[in-house]
Amino acid sequence: MTASVFVLRISHRHGVDVTIHTTHGAALQAASEFARQWWSEHDDTDPPEDDDEVLEEYFGSGRESYDIDECSICVTPRLRIRYQQLGGHVHCAVFGPEAGKSGSLVFRSSEWPQVMANLGIIADLTPIPSAAEVQALSAARQIATETGQSDPKGNL
Repeated sequence: MTASVFVLRISHRHGVDVTIHTTHGAALQAASEFARQWWSEHDDTDPPEDDDEVLEEYFGSGRESYDIDECSICVTPRLRIRYQQLGGHVHCAVFGPEAGKSGSLVFRSSEWPQVMANLGIIADLTPIPSAAEVQALSAARQIATETGQSDPKGNL
């Protein structure tokens, strides 16, 4: 899977700032915010309200410059996420490419659909069973094993 990102490079007297944005518009917005932040270094007046004007006036002098390049990146899903909804929150266990848990995240339930969309997850994920569900399943398996009612694969 590939995705496009927009790399903003701002060259100034102290070096180069590089930021990555998901849209060209967001990169332009970041460049105009930079210009407004440092406007007083170059001009005693207030910066223009219009983004295009502030970019033209700030960077038009040639003292500093910016450019935006669109780049394609290869996105390889390497994380597995399991989650459980508890009250108004979704608790996520994140597993990296190596075996074992890499971390935990907690989101508000209202944020969860957007998080899934941002991660490019189309289908719902398998939720982590609750502690009560795990305990009930373990007890049922124990009873099935003791009574000889489980199959060789461990299914009830």
